[in-house]
Amino acid sequence: MFEAFIADPSVLTIGVIVLTAQLVAMIANAFTGLVTSLFQATGRALAASVMSVTQGILFIPVVILGNVWFGLTGIIWALTATEVAVLVVGLMLWMASRRAIERGLAEGSPERAEAVLEEQPA
Repeated sequence: MFEAFIADPSVLTIGVIVLTAQLVAMIANAFTGLVTSLFQATGRALAASVMSVTQGILFIPVVILGNVWFGLTGIIWALTATEVAVLVVGLMLWMASRRAIERGLAEGSPERAEAVLEEQPA
């Protein structure tokens, strides 16, 4: 794919590494989004906020440290490392609140949901 635009083998090698890092980051980001959505859907605003803030705050230091420790490779993999770290934070938050989420889901019913929705102003 890259060969259509450039023929330099070193650039092609870096391009393959970048694509690999981005694809792995995309997978971790999908699960991170799933966990964040779970927290939002179950009324865990603090956990959802922690996930979003962690994702934003962690990226710049990871880029800087990745550059210092690993050079270009560290910069390339910084997004992936950040997404994996945020996913780990999310899984820890989920483990800590799993029982409360299950309890809340068990207490719910369609009738209760309709009653709550009717109470809300339009």
